[in-house]
Amino acid sequence: MNMKVAAIAAIASLAAWSADAAQWRRVPVPGGTIEDLVVLADGLLYAGTTDGLYRSDDAGDHWTRTELVPSYKRFRKVYPLDGSGERLAAYTEASEGLDTSPALELSLDGGATWQVTLPDDGHFSAATGMFGGRFVSHPANPDVILFSEYMRLRRSVDGGRTWQMTNAIFPWGEVFPILDAPGHFIAHSPRLNLRFLESTDFGLSWVERYPTTPVMRQGQTSVVQDARQPERFYFAHAYVNHEGNNTSNSGWVDSRDWSVTLFSDPCDCNHRRVVADPHRAGRLVAPSVTFAPGSSTVVGFPVRESLDGGATWQALSPLERQLDSDFRLEFDPSQPGRSYMPSLGAGVFRSDDDGATRSALYAGMTGGTIPEVSVNPSNPEDFLVARRLLPMLRTTDGGASFQVVGTSLYDELYSAYPQRIARSRANPQLLISHYSGSFYRSQDGGTSWAPLASDYPFDFIPPTSIDFIGSDSNHLVALTYSEGGYRLTYWSSDGGEHWVSLAVPDQAPLMHALQTHPNNDRVYLAFDSGAPQTTLLYFIGDGSTTPFRPVVPPVVDWSTYWMASRPDPSDAERRLLLEAPLGTTPNRVWETVDDGTSWNLLGPTNGTGTTWTIDACDGRTVWSADSAAISRDNGRTFRNDGNLISRKLGRFQNFCVNGKTQVLAVTGEPGLGSALLIREPEAGDTLFRENLDP
Repeated sequence: MNMKVAAIAAIASLAAWSADAAQWRRVPVPGGTIEDLVVLADGLLYAGTTDGLYRSDDAGDHWTRTELVPSYKRFRKVYPLDGSGERLAAYTEASEGLDTSPALELSLDGGATWQVTLPDDGHFSAATGMFGGRFVSHPANPDVILFSEYMRLRRSVDGGRTWQMTNAIFPWGEVFPILDAPGHFIAHSPRLNLRFLESTDFGLSWVERYPTTPVMRQGQTSVVQDARQPERFYFAHAYVNHEGNNTSNSGWVDSRDWSVTLFSDPCDCNHRRVVADPHRAGRLVAPSVTFAPGSSTVVGFPVRESLDGGATWQALSPLERQLDSDFRLEFDPSQPGRSYMPSLGAGVFRSDDDGATRSALYAGMTGGTIPEVSVNPSNPEDFLVARRLLPMLRTTDGGASFQVVGTSLYDELYSAYPQRIARSRANPQLLISHYSGSFYRSQDGGTSWAPLASDYPFDFIPPTSIDFIGSDSNHLVALTYSEGGYRLTYWSSDGGEHWVSLAVPDQAPLMHALQTHPNNDRVYLAFDSGAPQTTLLYFIGDGSTTPFRPVVPPVVDWSTYWMASRPDPSDAERRLLLEAPLGTTPNRVWETVDDGTSWNLLGPTNGTGTTWTIDACDGRTVWSADSAAISRDNGRTFRNDGNLISRKLGRFQNFCVNGKTQVLAVTGEPGLGSALLIREPEAGDTLFRENLDP
């Protein structure tokens, strides 16, 4: 066969592979991460989530997806254009490989279908969804809609069908309509001191307004309008005061004369948001935090109440844990005593008794945050799913059904623990984890857990990752890192009861990934998502008494980014290495078969991404998780995989069972997935079946 015919045959084989590639299926995991909550009259709610848009007609008791064809995109902001809830505007983000594609969209049928009215024009700020991105209109002319980004303001005069950029370049926070005159808006504009912007011409021009008494902004500031007195704005600073609440961090501003009234609450706490009850004049509710003495560590989440406009305060039922980063609180406009607190994992918490009790409502939502998935390597149908703010789940049938696990190891909001559950390779029913100052052990695959007595110094610095070493059930390693700079590993040879420490090299401050391999007793410290411009790739540890040793790239070049794959599951000494130079120089792929002692250049690659995994069945197949791509030729050529929409994948896990490749991953950022995906098993001889053996 001549070279031209061979090339044509290879191209045809690639096309056939793409068409016949194994399918991915989505596993619904109960839970909901609420990006935005819209509360309308008579129990009608819309919840923008990381997993699409949901609607409830019974005040949150039950939820259904609004889209006729689910897009699973991220609905960052949702805005009702009328009281019926049928006309909606939204700011959405869709993951496309390594990139995120933002857009403004419009629905005229309650979210069933959507029209993109402003695609990504290259001017959306990367921080829009995090710090900005708010819609507002004025009752005098609801077709004029303002959308505030982080540093820009867009304007529509036709009900959101088209958009124009304004010349108002400010940091934008919340924007509010003032009903005393048509086209009157006031916006909070974050700056060193509390600052507002005012417009009287439907957002065409803005004037800076400062309170008559300067109020220094300390940390993130929330600003909320009083529904009964629209000229009044309540503010609260995320102010950490280690010596008690000696300086007020909250109060209100009167936009008629820009005077300031500061609150004084003797609770020794920090108000994070102040919200006025629309049904009871003078009643304010302030979700708050308390700190450990002399520390910025949050130890409590009180909720404070005032019945006299903030002159005096008393305690409401506290929160058991933090529910979201902004301490959001919404009152029901038509049901006195009812309020909602959106969460980043457990749907919406509702209270029907003025905040005395709260219940998590997420029935019908299938997009909670998934920090970790622990899979039984001998039976990938059996796995644990950790959910933020909710108990863990276990399935033994590949996600067709779930059993709630009584012990929850991830019920706090924020987790700096990328790998909290260790599963023994020798006995997959044995798991060890850590939570709240203690180790826990399960001997039945994760269904039940019991505390494990240990001399690990939890009071000094808790572990952030833990794993079994090699292929027995006694040797474990734990990695620690903290903002204070403590970097240690701890090693156990008796199943986690006793530990000895070994320092982490100073050159590895960003190496948070802990890696082990069943075929050796080494411990690897690597970058979470590839290496930055550096002369180090990863570190190798050969035991608790031997210092870690570095592995360097084949070429020392500070203008190049390097990304080392995980070790080959079939060969602990083998890895692939992506070389990504700055500029227009093509990327290249390297290989080591002696654990980084030497590197062999394989050639150019179209591969990108920062997380490569070598297939457990076939070492020539490589998965690029964060671009949802696959290579069949040792990383030389990548393409999108099967029916999987190009998106970021996290918690990527690959197993070889009975000669078949099985894959499980979550969508979204690594460790913060909003959905669980499973790839149908694929025979390990794919390359030979498709006549594509390189």
